[in-house]
Amino acid sequence: MFSKIFINGIKLTPLRKEEVLSEIIQLLGSKNRSCQLTYLNAYVYYLASRDKELNASISDSEIVLADGISIIYATLLIKRILIKRCIMTRVFDDFLVSSKVPACNCILIGVTDQEIKAAMDNINRDSKNVNIVEAYSGFHDNQYYSEILNNHFDIDIVLIGMSTPKSEYLCRLARQLCKNSIIWHIGGGTIKCYAGTKKRAPEWISKMGIEWMHRFLFEKHTRKRYLIYNFLFIYFVLIGFFKSINRK
Repeated sequence: MFSKIFINGIKLTPLRKEEVLSEIIQLLGSKNRSCQLTYLNAYVYYLASRDKELNASISDSEIVLADGISIIYATLLIKRILIKRCIMTRVFDDFLVSSKVPACNCILIGVTDQEIKAAMDNINRDSKNVNIVEAYSGFHDNQYYSEILNNHFDIDIVLIGMSTPKSEYLCRLARQLCKNSIIWHIGGGTIKCYAGTKKRAPEWISKMGIEWMHRFLFEKHTRKRYLIYNFLFIYFVLIGFFKSINRK
């Protein structure tokens, strides 16, 4: 059982990349693979503060990574705990090339038809033991995904990357239908990186925790998120902080 903390009622598991990879590898080698992985950043946190179903999906996840630098600061402010950031894309990168990962089959769900097929081809080319058997776009309804998941009920891993909260909702559905699978929310950005439609931030920018600046410059669709939702994130974090002080 992983240690967990709650930031104003939203779950977080302060794990390092190596710990996450080790857990996934162990699960793939066991009879009971059932596990759900997701991540938390400022945008997801804000939405989960207002969306009970999204918060429930996060709470149901055994692993919830601190994907954004803002979550590190929020945890330090509210819990007085300094944790390390664990970027989901980097976890997935290392997973694909690790020789310790046993041979496994996956399905990939998210983004556009063209992107998802390109991502599948590139992942299968780059990976050692990970095989994407089918890939499906992220622009369908739950009935469509229910049929897909039922057809792949015994798949090793379901990889999901769409917008929030659609990804998290689909994770809950996948958990219900693929009861012995690893349900892994790798994020739409991760899939786009492998499709070649998203520009990766240089390693030094990532290490500094300022990938958001890189995205702001190169991904116009994210600018509203950073200009509006990050301030809302700060607002909700501070409200929770002052409430916790008043309860003491």
